Amino acid sequence: MSEMIFVEVSTKKVGTSDWTHSFIRINRDDIDKKHQELCEASPYCFINFRWDKGESFILGAPHQMLVDQNSLTLDEYMTKWYEI
Repeated sequence: MSEMIFVEVSTKKVGTSDWTHSFIRINRDDIDKKHQELCEASPYCFINFRWDKGESFILGAPHQMLVDQNSLTLDEYMTKWYEI
């Protein structure tokens, strides 16, 4: 059985400047699965995980960015996400 750990979750919605921070307690083996769940639940948010005193981390792009990179043209993508 995997060990239970605390993970700091930092979340920021696209277009805003404020990050929110919280902690969750999960099995170490479930980190990737939980990160994916949170990203899909908030597709327009950056969701970052940090654990092991900050030495381990996942820096997550908004889920919708990943969806859009496969469905929009480059011009549409750049306009939507970078206002170019």
